[in-house]
Amino acid sequence: MFELESQPDVRGQRGAHGQPRSLVESSGGALSVALIGLILALGAALLLPWPTASPDDPPLTTALHYARLAEQAGVGGALPGLVLDAALYVALVIGIGAYVVARLRGGYTALGILLSVGLFGLAYTGRMAVPFVGPLVGLFGFALVVSGAGVAWATYETPEKSHVEPEAVGVDDDDRAGAELRTAIEAQQAEVDAGKRDTGINDDVSYSPA
Repeated sequence: MFELESQPDVRGQRGAHGQPRSLVESSGGALSVALIGLILALGAALLLPWPTASPDDPPLTTALHYARLAEQAGVGGALPGLVLDAALYVALVIGIGAYVVARLRGGYTALGILLSVGLFGLAYTGRMAVPFVGPLVGLFGFALVVSGAGVAWATYETPEKSHVEPEAVGVDDDDRAGAELRTAIEAQQAEVDAGKRDTGINDDVSYSPA
């Protein structure tokens, strides 16, 4: 009897033609969530009011983010604040690029960059989210980026992870039934042979001369 190897159903782990699933197939929904977050954050930066950076303005004075950046540059604001405001646009451009690379080619590097962009955005917008609409929407957008990139990272299947080794299993039901039948026949034949031997010995004893 020979053991048979069965191929497990790997359609859930592999795409067409038995190839490992791409990042879009395994985590396309999570990447879409990250894209929505990037769009929200970009829209908040370009279209919604943010608090001004000038210390002379009243506390609730707002302006568009690029006006805030220009104001800081014009009045000679603090360098760390100016760098952080400018870094928001750099982070958004990098995040969009990382999303495109992750969508087209996959890879943990692109997902890690996208996740880092989301974390930076959370830290930047979280310190001034309330009660300003721009930072609040940006905070929600970057939270979506972190969520989408994190889920995509967790569910991304590299070729090594998606490769499934076939598992060796025992004989199938038909072979097992045949083996049991042969064993029963052999046992029955052994009993018949033993009975014949016993009968032959008894005949020899009965007809032996006195």
